[in-house]
Amino acid sequence: MGISAAKISSLVLKAFQKTGDLRTTVTFQRLTPGAYDPSTGAVAVTEVEYTVTNAVLTAISGMEFEWFPADRNTQKLLIAAEDLPVTPTTTDNVVIGGTTWEITRVKNVPGVSLYILYIMEP
Repeated sequence: MGISAAKISSLVLKAFQKTGDLRTTVTFQRLTPGAYDPSTGAVAVTEVEYTVTNAVLTAISGMEFEWFPADRNTQKLLIAAEDLPVTPTTTDNVVIGGTTWEITRVKNVPGVSLYILYIMEP
């Protein structure tokens, strides 16, 4: 008998809540490109923000440096999937302490209980 995905998500959320002061609150920005406006020469972008209270910033490991460029300020952000109502993509951003970070890679774990976001300061 296995554990359901819902149970795993619930346990991951509880684990985040136990991290104490390691846990941080971030603003997740869902950016959706819209129509091109020829008068301004730009594409309209719709932005929807979500407050995520169960996130942890962590360093990038040595193995990840092989495929993730580290020429700018880079971090890894862990988010409990149950705390974010949308699936992150590389067109989205996160705001941490007033600084906007670009999501450059999204890694899911089995059961989609945790999002691992590789982020860079633009």
